[in-house]
Amino acid sequence: MSVKEVSEGRDEVSVATTGALYVINKSSSDGEILCYQNLEKKRLIASLRIHIPLERLTLEWKGEETCLLHQEGYLGPDATIRVNCDSVLSVSSDRGVRATYTGQIIPKYMALYLGNFISTDQEGGIGAYPLGMTGVGIPQVDVNFSEKDWQVTLSIAPHQRFLTSIFPPRPFNWEKSFMDRIVHHYSYEKPYPTDKELEEWGKYGNIMVLHETVWHGKQTRTGKVLKSIRDAYADASWNSFKFVPRNEAELRRVVESSHRFGMRLIVYMSPYYFIGELEEYLKEMSWTVKKYQLDGVYFDGISPDVWQGYQTMRKFREIMEDKTLYVHEPTAIGSRYANPVPCPFIDTYADYTLKAEHVKTFDMKYLRYFVSSFNISNSIGYLCNFDYPLTEKLIDQVLEANARLPYWCGWWMATLMSLYGWQREDLTKETLEEMRNEEKQQKTMREVYFPKLQALKKVVTKTD
Repeated sequence: MSVKEVSEGRDEVSVATTGALYVINKSSSDGEILCYQNLEKKRLIASLRIHIPLERLTLEWKGEETCLLHQEGYLGPDATIRVNCDSVLSVSSDRGVRATYTGQIIPKYMALYLGNFISTDQEGGIGAYPLGMTGVGIPQVDVNFSEKDWQVTLSIAPHQRFLTSIFPPRPFNWEKSFMDRIVHHYSYEKPYPTDKELEEWGKYGNIMVLHETVWHGKQTRTGKVLKSIRDAYADASWNSFKFVPRNEAELRRVVESSHRFGMRLIVYMSPYYFIGELEEYLKEMSWTVKKYQLDGVYFDGISPDVWQGYQTMRKFREIMEDKTLYVHEPTAIGSRYANPVPCPFIDTYADYTLKAEHVKTFDMKYLRYFVSSFNISNSIGYLCNFDYPLTEKLIDQVLEANARLPYWCGWWMATLMSLYGWQREDLTKETLEEMRNEEKQQKTMREVYFPKLQALKKVVTKTD
């Protein structure tokens, strides 16, 4: 993604990125900004009016990553407008801004939560995100719909920054979506898979994910012995400041064996649960990746704060460049169970996202416009479906939404039995059924999902 072209004239300034074109009308008394989708074809998505004259707006800086425009405030209102390579438009002023979005597309999915909104059809759309400030309440929001368009007006406080996202910000990688297949392994009792297991799983995936149980927790890292369930929770290897392997030799073996069997090895290191600050996380994470020659990182969440999540993802890419990034439950606004507002400009920095953990009831809109990132962020969206049966109907729905499914291996119930000291005779009929569900899922993945995915690849390749 990049800022491709900036043009400054007497009456307008236009900024083109990989995915968007913003045309700022300097002659307009109400600060009109036309917001175009610009990825494969130019399409007007919406107009934005900030109700501040921008006749004194000038270009301050342009580069591959960002373009900065500024209007000084000595003789009138100031304005700072920034366009980033991921097609985010940022606006702030020392006076309050009334931001009015008028849509030019009829949305297939629209969600609004606390002043944040997204409006999209099958090809892409627009989102708005007023950033939080201490002492500033929820923006006042006015919404109007007609047969021809829709309008959302946000009341932005003085000095408050708000973001506009035109998406998708980059092309979708079809080849990657078919070729890359993710395998998850999780076990407290056996955190490091055997070579035999890795060789077997390498037949079905080329990305191996190890979860947090590969690391020592806060208790075991200092040599303490866990004596109870409460101790196990206190150990909490996801809530750590240092990533110390429970067995360094075994971790190195798994990395080497994964590579030998044709898989990239990525490991759980979550910025969301990390105890320290972002800068400390980035330092610890990048040092650990280099030390153990990992191929990437599995994030378990990022941050509930949009700006923090955005900065985390951008800094990861700056530091780790093309290392694989797989993000579980990335930053979204509102409840992830119903009508969430995703953040395409955050998700787009991930190679893959994994969404909807424990969400067992959802419709096609949820699957298409939240779980799938197709024409939203254009990362490759996976459904987190480990804890309920995998049916052929669900597989068809996932592929129709252009989402993907992971291959889950030997982890959930074995971990519970280990943590709680359960014996098989102690388990309920429902729990035993969940344990058998894992074997059924793997069989269904092999016999139904992978053949259907391959058939879809042939259709897409033929169409292209």
